[in-house]
Amino acid sequence: MKFNGTNWFSEIQSDFPFPFSIIPPEISWQIATWFELIGPVALILGLGTRFFSASLIILTIVAWVAVHAGNGYNFSNNGYKLALIYLIMFTPLLFKGAGKLSIDHLLSKRFASNA
Repeated sequence: MKFNGTNWFSEIQSDFPFPFSIIPPEISWQIATWFELIGPVALILGLGTRFFSASLIILTIVAWVAVHAGNGYNFSNNGYKLALIYLIMFTPLLFKGAGKLSIDHLLSKRFASNA
């Protein structure tokens, strides 16, 4: 929806928490779109896991505050339930990393042996 959709961030930019409220909506839209497209692929591959987890946590918190907070808990009311699920899912990835089957792990083994 963001990739081919219309930028509606200008309508809710005042609801974004600082410092995101001062970023132009066109830039916010591009950041959100590309992190929502690239981030999950990187997480599946285990590439930049902590970086993308932190980025998606920030993106989710901004979405929760700006869009979902006033709508209650349920999905059907565009509530914050899905945002909460994402935050719960991203937190272990942020603190523990991707694990042994990730590109991050392969890269760390490769560069640790050369040091």
